[in-house]
Amino acid sequence: MCGLYETGNNTFDMNTVFVERKVLNTYLGKEDLAHELAIIVSDPQQVEPVQQKIQMLAPGLLVENYKQISPEIELFQSQIKLSALIFTVIVMLGLIFGIINTMLMAVLERIREFGMLMAIGMNKVRVFLMVVLETLLLGLVAAPLGLIIGWGSIQYLSTRGIDLSNYSSGMREWGLSPIVYPDIQTDIYWLLAIAVAITALIGSIYPAWKAIKLKPVEALRKI
Repeated sequence: MCGLYETGNNTFDMNTVFVERKVLNTYLGKEDLAHELAIIVSDPQQVEPVQQKIQMLAPGLLVENYKQISPEIELFQSQIKLSALIFTVIVMLGLIFGIINTMLMAVLERIREFGMLMAIGMNKVRVFLMVVLETLLLGLVAAPLGLIIGWGSIQYLSTRGIDLSNYSSGMREWGLSPIVYPDIQTDIYWLLAIAVAITALIGSIYPAWKAIKLKPVEALRKI
C-alpha cells in the first residue's frame, strides 16, 4: 500500500481499490489481464454517438454507457433537472412580480406626465409601448450584469468547490460528496437571458395597461 485515496463518496471508497496492472497480473498469474476499458467523453452529449462508433468497430465486445451500467445515475440526474426547473420557475415568477411592482410604482408616480402626454395628442398605443420599452431596457441592463456576476461566481466555485459538510452530514452515506463543484453549460446562459427578456415583457403588460387606462383630465388634476 502506497497511499489512501479519498473521493468523499463512502460507498465508492469502501469498495474500490486501485492496483497497478503489473502487480495484479502477478497475483493472478496472468498477463495483460483487463476485463473493462473506461472511456471518458468531454461532452456528455457525445456519449451515445461514441458508444455506437465503438460498437461498430468492435461488434464482439459489450459496450455500455454510464446510464446502462448505473441506471440510478440517470434517475438522479433527472431529479436534479426537475428540481432545477421548479426552482427556475419560482425565481421567474418572483421576478415577474418584482417587475410589476417596480413599473407599477413608476407609472403611479408619473400620472401627471402620462396625462400631459395624452392631453397633447399621444395615443394609448404609444403610451403602452413606452412603458413596455422602459421595462425591456431595465431587463436588458440587469440581465447582462447578472449573467456576468453569475458566470464569475461559477468560475470561482467550480475550482474551489462549495463545502456542505457542515449542513449535509449524511451526503457521504448516500454516495455523494459534501463538496459541490458547480458547472453550467454555455447555452444555459443564453436561455437565461431569453427567459429574463420574456419575463420582463410579461411583467410590463399590467403596468402598461394601467398607464393607458388613465384619463387625461383626471391625471392633469394631480398637477
